[in-house]
Amino acid sequence: MSTAPTLAIIGCGPKAVAIAAKAAVLAELGWQVPQIVAIDPRGIAANWDGSNGYTDGKILLGTSPLEDVGFPYRSDLGKSVDAAMLRLSFHAFLIDQGRYAEWVDRVMPALPHSEVSSYLRWVAARVDLVPIRAQVVGARLAGGDWSIDCETSDGTSTSRADGVVVTGPGRPLTFPVSGDPTRLGSRLLDGQSFWRAAQTFVGLSGARICVVGGGETAAAITTYLAEVIDATSQVEVVTRHATVFSRSEHWRSVMYFSTAEGWSDLTDAEKHELIHRSDRGTFSVAANLALDKAWNVSYRVGELERIEAAGGELFAVMSAAGRTRSMPYDFVVQATGFDRLSFLDWFPEWPLERDESALSSRVSTDLTISGLEARLHVPGLAAMAQGPGFPHLSCLGLLADRVLGPYVTPPARTGAARGWTSYPKFRKVEEIGREHYERLLFGCLPPDDPHAVVPSDYLWLSLMSWCPDAEAAEVDGGFCLRMAAYHGDGWVTALLGKDVPAEVVVRLLSDPALGGRLHFVPEWLVSALADDPRIVIEPDRDHFDYILDVEEQVAAEGAMFREARRKRRSYLRSHPHAAVRFQSLGEVSAASIVEVFDSWASLRKDDEVGASGDERLALGRLLSRQDLDRCLVATLHEGTVLTGFEIGEILPDGTAVSHFMKTSDRVNGACDVLGDALRRALAERGVRLFNIEQDLGVAGLRHRKLMEKPAFLLEKYVLGSVR
Repeated sequence: MSTAPTLAIIGCGPKAVAIAAKAAVLAELGWQVPQIVAIDPRGIAANWDGSNGYTDGKILLGTSPLEDVGFPYRSDLGKSVDAAMLRLSFHAFLIDQGRYAEWVDRVMPALPHSEVSSYLRWVAARVDLVPIRAQVVGARLAGGDWSIDCETSDGTSTSRADGVVVTGPGRPLTFPVSGDPTRLGSRLLDGQSFWRAAQTFVGLSGARICVVGGGETAAAITTYLAEVIDATSQVEVVTRHATVFSRSEHWRSVMYFSTAEGWSDLTDAEKHELIHRSDRGTFSVAANLALDKAWNVSYRVGELERIEAAGGELFAVMSAAGRTRSMPYDFVVQATGFDRLSFLDWFPEWPLERDESALSSRVSTDLTISGLEARLHVPGLAAMAQGPGFPHLSCLGLLADRVLGPYVTPPARTGAARGWTSYPKFRKVEEIGREHYERLLFGCLPPDDPHAVVPSDYLWLSLMSWCPDAEAAEVDGGFCLRMAAYHGDGWVTALLGKDVPAEVVVRLLSDPALGGRLHFVPEWLVSALADDPRIVIEPDRDHFDYILDVEEQVAAEGAMFREARRKRRSYLRSHPHAAVRFQSLGEVSAASIVEVFDSWASLRKDDEVGASGDERLALGRLLSRQDLDRCLVATLHEGTVLTGFEIGEILPDGTAVSHFMKTSDRVNGACDVLGDALRRALAERGVRLFNIEQDLGVAGLRHRKLMEKPAFLLEKYVLGSVR
């Protein structure tokens, strides 16, 4: 009997509770789930109750309490999961406490942090989440797993985990200090230590207090100080900008935090702009409104360089407009946020970059850092690559889906866990699951290339039909497939990505297990590798996809389409009772489709019989599947007799693909009538480009596809090494 994988979560705050809650619900619904182990020296939600720094517990939560452990309740794992998660929602918590009506009658106010802590502990109790009270001191790779070293009150211990999730804010960011800071006592504070000393500011008189920062950490501290200090004290906020910016809270901005929908469609510049207007370096609208009324708060433009301690005095040295000034203060609070790379302290043998920007670009759909031999999920670095809500509390339910995806298996299936693995490890594509696979697949398209279409070889249903045993592994910038050749007993390795580094390509080519060649590589990826002398690039004309412009096909104007128009008219004249119908694939008799295929195959030449046999197997695999919700079938009827069919699929990027098209009628023009009808139906559904796949080097098929007048060919290449 297989043992469930272990998922270790460092920290036991909202993210850990959300992951544990989703795992518990999935287990109730019959899913195979990992063993969840949370490690935190202070217990559940300890950073939120006001006793451990970071907050006094009275600060109001910046996000709505409705963004609870199940939000946004649009789980990739099914609607039944969302329904079950409602039992652990914030609504359910208030109902259990007998306070739901009061909260609604008070117009659903924001909650203090201590109330968030109470809610999270309520959820944890219902899913039996009991963290290990220990401090993580180190972690290392050990045979494809993680080995985690912890210190407890009883000594040290080591735990093994298949995957690790890093949560928590990290170490407070601080500035260089010259002189003897030990003489300053609690006068020099940061975003954590301030709250431990917060009570000392209550009623404080005649003090000059400097708060450095323009983000939410500084906003919370400044708002607190403005309320508790004496009128004779003054708070000065030092920020690099000419003003303190308000956070954008328009629904279009918030949407990206809640669901991450459309995030991959934005350019890096657009992502940076949205993050900096909606998150980093901004005060909330509520904080700015409160501080606008605070006469004891002022602002100074400057860049803090260092703190000086001299003779018991405290100075902030800052630069502005090319000048450096040393300003005396009684207190300085360094409130510029927290170090997102603090977790690297646990990894002395860290094999990748120690740069936030570089590591952020490696974050995959399951929030792991690609390039490691085992899964390390770091939601705090996921903003740029996956969506701005993951480092925060804006989409805890979606975060839990992403993290748990590689480890869970639905009730209807047994076997390996779903989710990606990283090269050199491979996992069957079907075990990854369509949602997980397609997130990365369609993320490989460059957004600024109108001819960038996913090659048909990589599409989910294409693989399930032709190469059901295909295996995949993530690489930097994309993924590679090991898949059976379309005909015969051979196999090939394919490579797809938006920007796969040349070093990764060279490493793949040098791996004898991959065959020394990479197939079906699209033009946009090849163009970035063209100047590398180590890589040989060959066009693979037999596998170019034919891409039709749907609008142009429907209009069918001009001499280019004269022959197609003639064929359609001729067929309809000779078949006055012919009609095309549209159905979902589940509504069509599979036996009747196979009968049409067999009639078509009976007309093949002897040298084509083997190829048609492979295609019949692929068609049978497709018809036996359950995940055909995106398929649209055009069927051609002569009276009550089915004489032709075309199976199309509308893809998540708004394009479509033709999986199979066959007619049993020998009369010329049947395919033209069938194809024309399907393209009109696709146009009505907003489809712009239609992929009718490759010709496999078959001369007759090539001629037939060229007669369709494609708008362009999706070029693919084979990569090899210089000998």
